[in-house]
Amino acid sequence: ITMVIGFLVLVFLIPLAFSNNGRQFKLPDGSYVLELSTSEKSLEKGHNKKALGTAVMNPSTGLPRFVHGFKTKPLGKDGKRAAKEFLKMHFDSLGIDTSTLDNAKETEVGSTKHVRFQQMYRNIPVEAAEVLVHMTTDGEIMGLSSNYQPDLDLDVTPKITADEALAVFLKELGIELPKDESTTNADILPPMSDITSEEGFEMMAASYVLLGLENPLKPVLHGPELVIYHKAKGMKKASLSWRISYSGKDVGGWVYYIDAHTGKIISTYDSRNYGTKGSEFARIYPNDGDDNLSDVLLSNGYISTLYEYYGWYWYDTKITDPLGWWDSSYQRYFHFSVNYDTSCKKRTCRYIPYYPYRYCYCSAYAGGHAILFRLAGPKLWVVNEENDYDCWIYTFDRYHIPAVKDHNHDYDKDDDESLFDSANVFYHVNDSLNNYYLAKHNFDLGYQVKCVTHHADPNNLYLYAHGDTIYISDGRGGFLPDPAWARDGLLHELQHLVTNKIYEPYSLGSDPDDSKAIMERGVAESFSDYFSCVQTEDPDQGEWAYANYQNLIRHLDVRRNMSEYVDAADAYHTNSQIYSSALWEIRDDLDIPDLTIDQLAFHHLFWKPKSFYEACNAYLNEARNSGFSTPQIWEMNYNFARQGITENLMVESFSDGVADGWQTPLGGLWHISSSQAHLTPYSLAYNRQPPAPTDYNVGITSGNAILEIKHLNRFDDADLSFWFWYEIESSVLPWPRDILTVSISPDGDNWTTILDSSSHDPDLWDPSWNQQQRTWLNKTYSLDPNELVSSLLVKFYFNSVTADSNIWQGWYIDDIRVTVDGTMF
Repeated sequence: ITMVIGFLVLVFLIPLAFSNNGRQFKLPDGSYVLELSTSEKSLEKGHNKKALGTAVMNPSTGLPRFVHGFKTKPLGKDGKRAAKEFLKMHFDSLGIDTSTLDNAKETEVGSTKHVRFQQMYRNIPVEAAEVLVHMTTDGEIMGLSSNYQPDLDLDVTPKITADEALAVFLKELGIELPKDESTTNADILPPMSDITSEEGFEMMAASYVLLGLENPLKPVLHGPELVIYHKAKGMKKASLSWRISYSGKDVGGWVYYIDAHTGKIISTYDSRNYGTKGSEFARIYPNDGDDNLSDVLLSNGYISTLYEYYGWYWYDTKITDPLGWWDSSYQRYFHFSVNYDTSCKKRTCRYIPYYPYRYCYCSAYAGGHAILFRLAGPKLWVVNEENDYDCWIYTFDRYHIPAVKDHNHDYDKDDDESLFDSANVFYHVNDSLNNYYLAKHNFDLGYQVKCVTHHADPNNLYLYAHGDTIYISDGRGGFLPDPAWARDGLLHELQHLVTNKIYEPYSLGSDPDDSKAIMERGVAESFSDYFSCVQTEDPDQGEWAYANYQNLIRHLDVRRNMSEYVDAADAYHTNSQIYSSALWEIRDDLDIPDLTIDQLAFHHLFWKPKSFYEACNAYLNEARNSGFSTPQIWEMNYNFARQGITENLMVESFSDGVADGWQTPLGGLWHISSSQAHLTPYSLAYNRQPPAPTDYNVGITSGNAILEIKHLNRFDDADLSFWFWYEIESSVLPWPRDILTVSISPDGDNWTTILDSSSHDPDLWDPSWNQQQRTWLNKTYSLDPNELVSSLLVKFYFNSVTADSNIWQGWYIDDIRVTVDGTMF
């Protein structure tokens, strides 16, 4: 009885379950077991003569759409040849005629190789009909994706011309081509989602121009191109069709198929992406990881794409990847077609412009519905190395998915720290790029920054910037808390990219032990520390990352001096505090809006300094060029001198043509003049101003010019020097006339003379100087300890003594400076 029942099942029931010549066996979940031919040489050794693969069938063709779950013997390392050999061996099972396949493209990613074929019919491409064979690099076939169209039989001679089809298309859309418009067969770029505002669209267009890509603001025509079309619902037979698309801001991204025999419109769709309404929220740390979490909206260029399965379709896209970030073969494997609103054709639609970078990879046999989320925008791309293919894929039930048109997604530290890291990084770096550098300094990097979270560096500890990328580990390998949670660290590394865009203070090819390279690295680190702390409004750099190592935290509000400089390769972070603390002290001390000071600090980078001394001079020169007053510049100079960065505590060169910092009014005939000068076009002069003659012929005349020098009490020793030029009467013999004196006072009451033209003391007046010297002379005086006070007065005094013979040019003073000791550079 058992034998009879078994025989009946074998003879009658099993064949009834098979279809298509016994090649398929349907499973309860709707998939099939596909029986490959049993005698081919390609079967892997050890299999029992039958290679079984799970298949998803295409009901419209009766052929497999996906096949997986098997592996053949190696068929050779020539991927195209191996793929065709496999398809030929299994023609009975797969139904793919290799003689109709063309344009083979082979890509290799890691240990996997993929060969893609385009189906052709009489040299015309069959729309959305491709065959992809997946294999190891040794040629072991392990998967197939196919939308092959069998049994095509149609006339491929068009009766409607390309121009006639184009006229139908333009009339349907109600548009006219610009006069300079030309037809092209360029591929359509994949759609970008969630840039819906005018501002967002303009930003995207600007980034295209910046990258040298086609501006999406300009409408672009693709086609007409002859294709074999077979996708429209209710089509019983494939049709020779003209494929035409027109993409642009006002018309969207409409694609039309027009019958090349009748001129009728067969099918249309809009390549714009819909169904992505909703918001992306994240909980982020406002400053560092020890602060409270805050809820923020991830806006300003983020991408969140919702795809819905809507009939099988492969995008035959061309990826433009000028930055070389990825292998474009990924986007070839599998796409869900877009859920779109077929009733909308004009600008009232929610238009999504095209985006030239990457799609995420879904496995070739995953079906249904997926949400693809990636933190990206025109200025920033965040990659998470813990997630495959630089994005996150959520795949749901692949056979029955209800339509979803709105979605919200929250990124919470407690839910998924990996995604939280990326969201936190995106928020802070994106905010800095847009709301600090662009908004505050009108500075755009000009490229899309790439951030890599969970980067597996050798110790899994650090943040660092290189090229166009910030690498961020997760701290799991050692003593650092997760660096992705430290805003100051992220902004520090971003500033390195900004600095390197302006110039490179330090060459990575330099010898790290070279003294020059050590200084240059210190300069670069000081800029990154300063601008990071400016944005966090916190002078402590690294307090989260180095929470357990307090000595490594860099405190910009704690002054460091050049005497603490260490000429060692690993000391650049420590050395950087010498200059960054000087910048921070200037920001704190001067009664000037912080933004104004920060803009000054940013602009001095364009002087391209490579030492602290060069940076100091660049800062002061930029301050002069930006219209800061002389007393303000002296205060800046004082802070640099106190750190030992410059030997000049104060310099008065009258470069701005104003006597700032002097007691007013100036006495007698003292004024700013351009008749004589030592450095800049101006000096301080005692004579008549134009249009009067350049002399002091006004009768008996005398007057003081008094300068105040501050902060000398902060130094152990200092020198006062100045340059002077004169043309006067005799001051000594036979009697004093036209007396010139310079004296100093620590209190305004007790004065010490340091120069006197009427004196016979060679320390006060060189005997070789005559009454009409007419050359620039220098006087230097070393201040006594009792003269190193918080406010030292310097008095320049002229006295003609008599009213006659006052026809000479008088006295000029220039380049007054105080230098302090102990400077290394």
